[in-house]
Parts: sequence; C-alpha cells; structure tokens
Amino acid sequence: MSWRTIYVTGIVKLELKLGFLVVRGETTSRIALSEIGTIIIESTSAAITTGLLNELSRRKVKLIFCDENKFYFTT
Repeated sequence: MSWRTIYVTGIVKLELKLGFLVVRGETTSRIALSEIGTIIIESTSAAITTGLLNELSRRKVKLIFCDENKFYFTT
C-alpha cells in the first residue's frame, strides 16, 4: 500500500536499489518503494537515476518537481 509522501530538498542523489528508494546527501536514507505514493523534489540540485524514474512510473508513484517559483507535476 502506497501511503507515504517523501519531501526532498538540498543537494541529493536519488536512486533505486533492491526495491528501495535510496536518498544520498549529507546522510543516506532508504524507503521501500511499495510504501511511497508521492515524491516532492524541491531542489534544482537533485539528481535522479533513470532506473528509479522507470520504476516510479511502473508503480504509478506521483513525482512533483518544484523550485522557489514553479511546480512541475508528472504522473
């Protein structure tokens, strides 16, 4: 069941590893993709791998990119 909303800021790298979203920045966090419903990325310094984008699309996770002025929404 996907119920979590993940909010990402700062200089980070988001990647896929063994069914988990891995967020590498000052610290490293892992979250099971099966729990994620929405990811909000509020940073112009975030990197995201194509493998993760593909898996998020396959699982129909909502992905929202924004900066200080605009919001960009993908489904």
